[in-house]
Amino acid sequence: MNIATIVLALLLAVAFAASGVVKILTLPPAKADADRFGISHNAYKGIGVLEFLGGAGLAIGALVADFWWVGVAAAAGIVALTIGALLTHLRVKDPAGKAAGAPLFGVLTAVAGVLIYLNA
Repeated sequence: MNIATIVLALLLAVAFAASGVVKILTLPPAKADADRFGISHNAYKGIGVLEFLGGAGLAIGALVADFWWVGVAAAAGIVALTIGALLTHLRVKDPAGKAAGAPLFGVLTAVAGVLIYLNA
């Protein structure tokens, strides 16, 4: 696996795992976002679990050669999550600055998934 792919995947893994933990623990920012989005706290925790597992999958796929497919699957799942996040931001009419993170991280994760696949 090439170093740039590993670095990108690990940075994204940390970002999604951290975001997931905030939601899983229902910390105040997560509570506020869930309320603003009209999503139950339990459903938001579920999203957090998916984010955390997606981050772990990206790390495994980038670091363990025989499990590259885990990274590709995790990337696909995270891209789906970021599409849902973008649609949610649009639904509540968030300003572009608040909504921009979802597509940015979605594209970066798609790139990481493709790079993991190509470097397998």
